Amino acid sequence: MSLQHLPAEIQSLIVLLDSTDQLEVLLFVSRMSSHLHAVESVADALGLSREIVATAFRELELKRLVRAVRSDTHITYQYAPATIALHAAVEELAAAYPTHAVAIVKALCDKPNLTLRAFADAFRVRRRSEP
Repeated sequence: MSLQHLPAEIQSLIVLLDSTDQLEVLLFVSRMSSHLHAVESVADALGLSREIVATAFRELELKRLVRAVRSDTHITYQYAPATIALHAAVEELAAAYPTHAVAIVKALCDKPNLTLRAFADAFRVRRRSEP
C-alpha cells in the first residue's frame, strides 16, 4: 500500500513525520495524552536510545504535536497537537497502525527525503553556460 492509498489524514501526518522513531514516540505518547513523559521512560518503553527519543521529541515539538514542559531540572513532554485536524490525524493513524503498520512504515520510508535531496543536489556537477 502506497502513501496515496492511505486516508488523507494519515497521508498528511506521514508527510509531516521524518522517521519511524518520531512515529513510534508520537503513537506512544498519544495513548497516554494526559501524562507528562520523560525522555528516559519513553526510551526504556520503546527500546530506543535516549538520544533518539530526545531528538524525536524536539522534532515533534517543532511540528506542534507535543509540548515541552520545562522545569529547573529537566524537560518532560506531553501529547498536545496544536489543531483539531492534527489530533484527528493522529487518532486515525493510531487506529490504523495495528493492522496497517507495514504499509504506514513503508509510506513513511518511501517518501522523498527533501533534506537528503538538497544535500545531494549541492554536489551535482553543472555545465557551464556558454557565452
